[in-house]
Amino acid sequence: MGDQVEMASNKTTEQTIVCYAPTMITTNGIWQGDNPLDYSLPLFILQLTLVVVTTRVLVFFLKPFRQPRVISEILGGIILGPSVLGRSSKFANTVFPLRSVMVLETMANVGLLYFLFLVGVEMDIAVIKRTGKKALAIAIAGMILPFLIGVSFALMLQQSTQFVKLGTFILFLGVALSVTAFPVLARILAELKLLNTEIGRIAMSSALINDMCAWVLLAFAIALAENEAMSLASIWVILSSVAFVVFCVFVVRPLIA
Repeated sequence: MGDQVEMASNKTTEQTIVCYAPTMITTNGIWQGDNPLDYSLPLFILQLTLVVVTTRVLVFFLKPFRQPRVISEILGGIILGPSVLGRSSKFANTVFPLRSVMVLETMANVGLLYFLFLVGVEMDIAVIKRTGKKALAIAIAGMILPFLIGVSFALMLQQSTQFVKLGTFILFLGVALSVTAFPVLARILAELKLLNTEIGRIAMSSALINDMCAWVLLAFAIALAENEAMSLASIWVILSSVAFVVFCVFVVRPLIA
């Protein structure tokens, strides 16, 4: 397993190629002369332990301030990331090397998938439908002002982003500022025991509508930013997602019922 850095003679950019060896998952043991951190599973266990211990310590210290656990996890990511400990190249290359990013990101997405499944199981769709108009109004109102701020920033930063189309940059910045992260809000409401209350349902409904609109706008921004082949791929992604939702509603749901 190794890293190969290629530099073109007429360019100043670097391209890092990370090669994965499928056999280097588990180590034969430290007594056999192996370094456990050269293998995927021991390295992932170390990373997971560091993340859990750091966030739990921060939860303990922030508990008197009544901060939700999400804040501790964000601060833990900042501490372990390139902003604090990651500034040390030795720490970054030993604990969070480039070759481990794929495994860590995959497991993070699996965890997010299970969490959103649990949120969906606890969510009462009938109550959300009853708050439909109110949630829609709150979601739109919560998106307009941040989106306008993003548009103004995009116009101000237009000269320094000449390599990106103005319309694409406006969409990206506007969506980034106006989106309400649905998983984060769900975590906060679940921790505060507000998930099944009236205000919790309104907040979840608004965040869900906000998130859906943001992802649709982001897909359009990607389609505008990339070349023709990528634009076609983005359209296929949107169409396949819609087809998947329709299939779940009209085929899977009746079978389960």
